Amino acid sequence: MTDERGRVRNGDGDLGIYSLTDDADIRILGQNSVARILEGGPVPLVVLPVWVDTRIRDGSLIDLNTAAERNYNDVHKRFVPFSSLPADQDQFPLGKQRTLQAKKDQAERIEIVFPDNLPQDLAFCEPMSISTGYPLIHLKGRLQRFDPRLFGTATEQPTLIPSELSHALHFSRLDRTARSRVERDYVSFLLSDLAAGQGGVHKIGKRTSSMVAYIEAMDHFSSRFSVFLRQPGLGVNVETEFVNRELSDTGNHWLGRMPQAGIMTANVVSPKFKGSDDEGAIYGAIFLDFARRTTLAIAVEAYYGSQAISFGQYKSWVHIKMSQHAADIDQVATDWNL
Repeated sequence: MTDERGRVRNGDGDLGIYSLTDDADIRILGQNSVARILEGGPVPLVVLPVWVDTRIRDGSLIDLNTAAERNYNDVHKRFVPFSSLPADQDQFPLGKQRTLQAKKDQAERIEIVFPDNLPQDLAFCEPMSISTGYPLIHLKGRLQRFDPRLFGTATEQPTLIPSELSHALHFSRLDRTARSRVERDYVSFLLSDLAAGQGGVHKIGKRTSSMVAYIEAMDHFSSRFSVFLRQPGLGVNVETEFVNRELSDTGNHWLGRMPQAGIMTANVVSPKFKGSDDEGAIYGAIFLDFARRTTLAIAVEAYYGSQAISFGQYKSWVHIKMSQHAADIDQVATDWNL
């Protein structure tokens, strides 16, 4: 086990591990407090746990890819419900167990398979996997239709993990019935879109469905906010600054090829996209317009807390649980035609 600084500690919490020499053979499991990594083999739907066997010496450093954990810490852990977890549990979005073995084996977990062995072209987050009933993120390998957003390039921001992890965290908050409905209805959308010759894809500005648009809105927030947090010269209140910069008319937008959802002039927001079946409209309405009227923390808390899968459910939850903001969400719904 390691502490918050990545230093190895034994079962009693003391630094180091028990060894008669200054080296030791260890097995590193592809699993941390946020996600478990799996490997897709040649047979579809068959996935295997990932581990690395290595020998370390006293003082050795091992570099691990912890993109999902970093995104959780940077973006999601600052908001309720994750920010309200006890201090010794806030690294574990799906719950902390008493022992490392129990945590490793618990059914409630987010998994990531890489490289994915299913026939689709794009990465996606399966709401309810066959093995656990919880979210499974599918990522394509370099020999497949590789998405450069996975690791980032000179022209692409590394936003794929932030995008898909946001779905996994959202789906993990839903009950089993809701996860099953999302899986069924999302597949239905993909099949009908493919049948219509539209490629089975979603994007800002494309009409999909109220459920697809709502789900993908969190994708945009997580990826954009993670990019924003890497910008130099941020102030103290990064959440307010994020909303203001997203709504500012900056010409060459700081997000590059990601389109703006709206522009604010004299404290009035002009939406660039409208309608409950457009993910750009849902993103702008919740994470920008509703957030500026209240706070970004309130907008995100309502998204996770409502366990909604449509804007209508989100709005109803705000009316019941955050009635002091009912007028704000109603005005947002009107302005964005939701």
